[in-house]
Amino acid sequence: MEMSTEVQRGDTLLSSLSAYSVLEFIGEGYFGKVAKCLNIRTRETVAIKICKETPGVFHDTKKEISTLERLSVLDPESSNLIRFIERFDHVGQCCLAFEMLDIDLYDLLNSSPPLSVSAIRPIAQQLMVALDALKGLGIVHCDIKPDNIMLVSRSQPFRVKLIDFGEAIPITQLPRGPLFQPLGYRAPEVSLGLPLTEAIDMWGVGCVLASLFLADNLFAVNCDYLMMKQIVITLGQPEDYLLAAGKNTHRYFKQDPWWNLEDPLAWRLLTPREYEAENSRSALLDYTVPLRSLEDLAHIYSGGDSAEMEDRLAFADFLKDVLHLDGFMRISPATALQHSYLTMRHQVMSPEMSDDTTSVMGSSPTPHQPLPSFASLSLPSPASPSPSQPLLSFPNLSLPSPASPSPPQPLHSASASRESDLASLASASTSRSRKLLKRVRSFFSRLKTPLPSFPSLFISSSAFTFLPHML
Repeated sequence: MEMSTEVQRGDTLLSSLSAYSVLEFIGEGYFGKVAKCLNIRTRETVAIKICKETPGVFHDTKKEISTLERLSVLDPESSNLIRFIERFDHVGQCCLAFEMLDIDLYDLLNSSPPLSVSAIRPIAQQLMVALDALKGLGIVHCDIKPDNIMLVSRSQPFRVKLIDFGEAIPITQLPRGPLFQPLGYRAPEVSLGLPLTEAIDMWGVGCVLASLFLADNLFAVNCDYLMMKQIVITLGQPEDYLLAAGKNTHRYFKQDPWWNLEDPLAWRLLTPREYEAENSRSALLDYTVPLRSLEDLAHIYSGGDSAEMEDRLAFADFLKDVLHLDGFMRISPATALQHSYLTMRHQVMSPEMSDDTTSVMGSSPTPHQPLPSFASLSLPSPASPSPSQPLLSFPNLSLPSPASPSPPQPLHSASASRESDLASLASASTSRSRKLLKRVRSFFSRLKTPLPSFPSLFISSSAFTFLPHML
């Protein structure tokens, strides 16, 4: 009687270095199963991917091992990539041992409220580091989605690592034309059949980060046409030069001389009926209402102070760069790490702001998600403003110094004091306005630029605090 080669709970998997006891199975898919195992010698809990013996899986596993070997030159901790331990065979089945992590972001989204932009920031920072490490080796992950980003441990809030390199390929082998990447996280250049770069991974990360804030996919779609339609609604239509160069553009767009009489070669999105006729497949019904712009993200949730709103707007601006429709103009991981959303430059306080208006991570927690602890994370510190450096410097322009405060005056009766103060304020404001406008006109005359006339312009006294810096 032939014995079954299928691994069972309680079995022992032997490698040349270690012995692993199978505790339980924690995942299953096209490739095979993932078992939670105990290293009998070190007592370390590990995750072992037990691959099927089918020809297709064998080929994919061989490709994954090749990628993992290339990644072995990186420090998995500093690069935020899962640690690969070893490969071995068990009764003809290829086994890949990895460090044991906690839960993936997909499960996190299903079990918790949406994350605040403050909580998303360290996740974004770590993923930028991971993508930068992959770019340095010329490797493209190709399968960025919440399922493939895992929390390291719940004792380290939002410490994450990128996992699953089964679809990863060298950048030199990126195909042009075939559809890949998960639907909903697929870069437009993949759909259009444009030349590809590692920027397709950046697009996937952008979609993941947006989903953490929305608690849903940014592009919650179930067919290629709806994916492109929602991209057009939220981010705008790709430029004509991109559409003209795409091998697959005709699947989603057409040149219609009646669409734009001034430009008969302009492209427009196909209607659902035109898509069905062109592709011999139905455009599935769209049950979602896409965002009209990324700025809408800042206004989805009510509440939050001005610092929180500023942080949300910085997050939306960050996503604009990460989700640029032209892959060659999309922000790189290294540049993204310098964006104000991650460095928190937008949260640097002015001298007039009190110290208690900003938290360690740059903004207050939103009402829909409390701010977690980040004590165990190493994050970039916000840049400190230089007290001696103005916002803009014009060394050849001499501006009046702010008036020194008057010495304390004796108290008068309330009514007399109020009338006197109002009269003094009006006189001072008018005098200072005239002097400052004279300076402004003098400045523009030096530039040989006419100053527009504003007969009804009223300059409030508060403007004098900022106008010298603006000039």
